Amino acid sequence: MIEGYSNLTKETLQDFLNTMPAVLYEYVLFDNGSSELLYMSPTSLDILGHPPEYFIADIERLWAIVHPDDIDQLMAEDVKSTERNDIFVLQVRIILPSGQQKWVLINSKPTQRKKNNAFIWCGYITDISAQKSAEQEAALRTAELQESEKKLNKLNETLEKLAVQDGMTGIANRRAFDTRLEYEWNRCQREKQPLSLIMIDVDFFKQYNDHYGHLAGDDCLKMIAKALSSIVKRETDFCARFGGEEFVLLLPNTALTPAMQIAEDYREKINQLEISHESSAAGSSISISAGVSSTLPADDKSALTLIEKADQALYQAKMNGRNRVEKISFS
Repeated sequence: MIEGYSNLTKETLQDFLNTMPAVLYEYVLFDNGSSELLYMSPTSLDILGHPPEYFIADIERLWAIVHPDDIDQLMAEDVKSTERNDIFVLQVRIILPSGQQKWVLINSKPTQRKKNNAFIWCGYITDISAQKSAEQEAALRTAELQESEKKLNKLNETLEKLAVQDGMTGIANRRAFDTRLEYEWNRCQREKQPLSLIMIDVDFFKQYNDHYGHLAGDDCLKMIAKALSSIVKRETDFCARFGGEEFVLLLPNTALTPAMQIAEDYREKINQLEISHESSAAGSSISISAGVSSTLPADDKSALTLIEKADQALYQAKMNGRNRVEKISFS
């Protein structure tokens, strides 16, 4: 096999060098820091933009075509590889005479041959611009996909939030309340803790809408929702719009007496808003009526009963003149 190669003519070897998709080269890095380019194949014209004799005449010209942002790394890696007497591999950008940038892969390793006591290195330079372009395109597409996924996740979070949020008042809606009631009922049952519910209705709200208009009515409900939410202090307490002008407050680990006090605080808070209501039979400003129910959750009871009892207490508050709080406890 070796004998066969030795029979190759100089012209044949030259043809190989001319058609190989790489620049072959030999160089020496001396101990004093200077270097010399001993050989470079003709393909340097196609890949590096200059004929081999251009670089052989002055090796500094080879450094000069390297992109300014890559030159320090190239020189540092060159010195390290020489000190280790080990393979050198690096990807850098070069600048062609036209000003166009090109990515190349430089690969070299030391031989056993020497010049002036310094090892001769041989290597090759290949054009990897297409590979780099594909990598950058893939990276760009990956970044775009990640950004799209991020936006989609954010949209899903928004949709999930909207699914449990009342669109007008911004507080939790009936769906969210139903889910939370079931959760707190089961938790309080396990922990043998009381669970209370306050059901609130805005007094004579239909008359308010008829007198001031529905837009004013919407603003009124927003102010009430904000006021009710501001009273909630514990993370476990849960305020929601039940429907129309009705609101609910779920109070886990809370017995009837403290729940009644919280309901009174609610009623007083709304009175302090002093939202004018000339059509109210309960006073000159917006007020609320509240019904409070409380129980110790158990297997033989239903969470729906808690709502029903609170609704009954609310009805009693309305029958007793409104702008007041009534209670029902069931065992």
